[in-house]
This record gives sequence, structure tokens and C-alpha cells, in this order.
Amino acid sequence: MTEPLSHPYAQIELSDNEKLVVGVVWNEKIISRGDITAKVPFTQQSTHRIVESLLEKQVFVLGDPIAKGRGKPSLRCELMLGSITHWG
Repeated sequence: MTEPLSHPYAQIELSDNEKLVVGVVWNEKIISRGDITAKVPFTQQSTHRIVESLLEKQVFVLGDPIAKGRGKPSLRCELMLGSITHWG
């Protein structure tokens, strides 16, 4: 089920899975895409697909990579300022 979000330009329809990911980022303020995956019950591929959808809807923006240990740093993900005022 999708419900509209308040957006300065339009109502944005989000799925329940998208709302769960938005809630994680909302609580953390700034989080890497890899860390989002650890906090949701989805596979890495599903989480990245959901994040990409939220980027297209201009709910999220990506920032500089966050390096943690070995391997490729994960991009920082944060809410686009003013994109969300409430969701239900």
C-alpha cells in the first residue's frame, strides 16, 4: 500500500518498504547505504533498489563516501532537506 507524503512540489507516493528505509535515514540523519542494509529486513540488492527509487523521487541525496574498514567506501545517504514533512 502506498500513501502520499507532503512535498514542497507534489505528493509523493511511497511503498511500505520505501517508508521503512526513509524511517531508518530519518532516525540516523546521515547513514551509508551499506548501513541501511544492516537495519532493514531486505537484501542488499533490494535495499539499493529502494534507495535508487527514493533518489529518483528526490527524497534522498547521496553525499561523499563513508569509509569503514576494508573495501569500497559506501556512499552517504541523507534526506533531501524539505522533501518530507510527514508520512503515515
